[in-house]
Amino acid sequence: MRGKGLRLRGDMQEQGEAKKPDGNHRIAEKLASLVRDWRIRTLLPVILIHLVAFTALFGYIYRHAIHGVVNDYQQIATSLLNEVEAYFADSMKLHGSQEVRQIFTRQRHYRTISLALLDSSGRVTVATDPASLPQAELAALVAKSLKEKTAWSGPQGEELWVTGVRRLENLPECRRCHNQEG
Repeated sequence: MRGKGLRLRGDMQEQGEAKKPDGNHRIAEKLASLVRDWRIRTLLPVILIHLVAFTALFGYIYRHAIHGVVNDYQQIATSLLNEVEAYFADSMKLHGSQEVRQIFTRQRHYRTISLALLDSSGRVTVATDPASLPQAELAALVAKSLKEKTAWSGPQGEELWVTGVRRLENLPECRRCHNQEG
């Protein structure tokens, strides 16, 4: 029996040396054992669910924040448009434009909101920053402003541009000096 035992041991060594796994095979075996491990099988779905949930939450919060910023800028722009509208009517009655010019001069210092005065066809007559105006949208917004008090276009692309156009009425007192088109 001794001989057989030695021989068996020798066979095992020979088999072990012949089937010695290489580095890639060991890594594959370790990964396979990790996949079979109950802790990994439990944690992986939990991590994936949390990843999806936090991504959705971030998207919702980001969208809500952008919507809030757009609303804030629309409110600021609305008050500025109200101010220009009030001074514009008074300036036309008095045949002067000093107050409107002061608003434009003051607004040039604030880069977040640009201000422009357009004619009835959508061409810019006076602007605080003419380069920042979305020229392609202006004609469509002027046409839209005939139906609404203030026509808005929302953010487009990666940049946050909000454009508001308000039609300033050509009052009857002004029509003797200016035509009715506006």
